[in-house]
Amino acid sequence: MNTAIGIDLPEEIAAIQEGIEAFVRKEVLPRHEKHEALLHDPRKKYTEEGRYSPDVVELIREVRMASAEAGFFNMSAPQSIGGNEMGLLAYYAAWERIFHICG
Repeated sequence: MNTAIGIDLPEEIAAIQEGIEAFVRKEVLPRHEKHEALLHDPRKKYTEEGRYSPDVVELIREVRMASAEAGFFNMSAPQSIGGNEMGLLAYYAAWERIFHICG
């Protein structure tokens, strides 16, 4: 897989990338496919006030809760506020993997 990261990743961060990929394939992509009409139609995706519709807010909440349960939601936050303090390299590596999966 092409990467912008010019170093070999520590095993811990490579494992995070694999976990993120599995999470996205299990939790995110199926929701996106199931609710494709909602997510691609601006009239359904947003309210008249320009906010996300309640259905979209619920999908975001579901994914957020699943990511917290899987340990990804707070992976780069400081331990002092309940995070895993994985750092910016882990954060970037995770987002890069998500981008490669989802575009």
